[in-house]
Amino acid sequence: MEEEGILFSESKAYVYEHSFDIPGITSVSGPWATDNYGEIFLNGTSTGFTKDLSGFTSFENFNITSGFKESDTLLFRVLNHSDRTGLLVTDLTAEVVPVPSSAILGGLGLTFSGCMLKRKKMT
Repeated sequence: MEEEGILFSESKAYVYEHSFDIPGITSVSGPWATDNYGEIFLNGTSTGFTKDLSGFTSFENFNITSGFKESDTLLFRVLNHSDRTGLLVTDLTAEVVPVPSSAILGGLGLTFSGCMLKRKKMT
């Protein structure tokens, strides 16, 4: 593969990864910049978010909304063709669906039981 006269096969690959375990996670997002080419993977699968040769000139936002498991690994692969490389990810944000605690469920059960007992007394 060739882009702007640079052969991908001659590029050096650098991998940056972040593992996390967040129950109820629904998305991960943030701005990123790379020097040079870049691609984001979640649990070994490409997310479709890529950067080209000029990836270092500006930030682009990514928002991953699927592919989550009980434990996740977010991997950034940067292909470099010169003497310097880099990755900058800022304001990494995770959205979650709150997982109800047993205390809340227990409280709801007691409330429901109380309503049923009160209803029986009235009839």
